[in-house]
Amino acid sequence: MAEPAGHEHRTRRGPAAVVRRYPLTAYSVLLVALSWPAQLVLPLAVALVGPSVCAFVVVAVAGGRAGVRELWGRVLRWRVPGRYYAFAVAGLGAYLLGTVCAFTALLFPQQLVPRPVTELVLTALLNLPVLFVLVGLGEEFGWRGFVQDRLQHRHGPLAAAVLTGLMWAVWHVPLRIAENGWSAANLGWTVAGITSAAVVYAWLFNRTGGSVLLVALLHAGENTWMGSPFALLFDPGSPDFLFFVHTWNAFYVVLALLVVVLTRGRLGLPSGAIGER
Repeated sequence: MAEPAGHEHRTRRGPAAVVRRYPLTAYSVLLVALSWPAQLVLPLAVALVGPSVCAFVVVAVAGGRAGVRELWGRVLRWRVPGRYYAFAVAGLGAYLLGTVCAFTALLFPQQLVPRPVTELVLTALLNLPVLFVLVGLGEEFGWRGFVQDRLQHRHGPLAAAVLTGLMWAVWHVPLRIAENGWSAANLGWTVAGITSAAVVYAWLFNRTGGSVLLVALLHAGENTWMGSPFALLFDPGSPDFLFFVHTWNAFYVVLALLVVVLTRGRLGLPSGAIGER
């Protein structure tokens, strides 16, 4: 049957055509529209997977099955040197937790709650698999597999990491307000910490050939060490607890600056990769 006149024209101008032409904008709008309400009314485990779900929706519309296969294939990129696995699972978390503990022991020793090392390690190991699925895979197909990857081939890795970090921070706003209340300092340190994290994550993503698996492990590893072990060492009921959370963010900023300087802003992206997409 012949299609009605103007059908092709309407198709080209329909929602799918807009998504294909502006995939990042479509992703941002979809993510905020779906995830912000979800963070407030749905169980946290459901709300956390928003970034990856939205990425697959946009990729399916913009790139079809081939695009979905390419994005999913990034989690199968596991053949990377062991040092990157060590950094993802324990290295980053050990640096952040260790520096905050050392800082606290030096200046505010009374704030540390003594805990056996075995208790901290066991707690972390029990939480890691759950966080890998919910937080790592639930977010990293979106943030690194989709947003960082697309932005850096157009704007360069550092600008892409900063933009991704700002999007990531905005997505976290409802959750952070619910956890710690509204204040300029709280939101400022949240943005600084998450944007710095995006720089470090982008470096690992690029160094491992665009592996979503490794950045998902990194995300899970960081949240593991900042989760139960952090809460065991620093009393969440203390009026100073938020100060130590901001100290964690401050040391993240230091690490991100080191990564930028040592990589000269390339963040592990091979030369000539910009503009390939």
